[in-house]
Amino acid sequence: MFGVRVITTRSRVLQAKAFVDALNVDLGVLYAAAVIGELPERLHPNTAMPESVDWRTQPWLFTTAIQTVRAIYKDSKVHDGIAKGGEPWLGRVKSMSLKVFC
Repeated sequence: MFGVRVITTRSRVLQAKAFVDALNVDLGVLYAAAVIGELPERLHPNTAMPESVDWRTQPWLFTTAIQTVRAIYKDSKVHDGIAKGGEPWLGRVKSMSLKVFC
């Protein structure tokens, strides 16, 4: 059994949940950036914003935004499955979008 890794059902479920959580946090970061993009230019923060599909190649530019959105997401009592829109935590991300990228 050397070299064989046994993956239990529980660990697969936890892996899937962690993956969904990561997708939702990414969605929240991009949603906050989109909300800011619709604001007048004078209100845009003076920080890096995700502007292309490869924004995740430089995550250190968005560490604060990722941490802020993750805190909002984890504080929410309802975060089961991939977000489809209308979730309460996304409303909080929208209302705090300027603080997400401060």
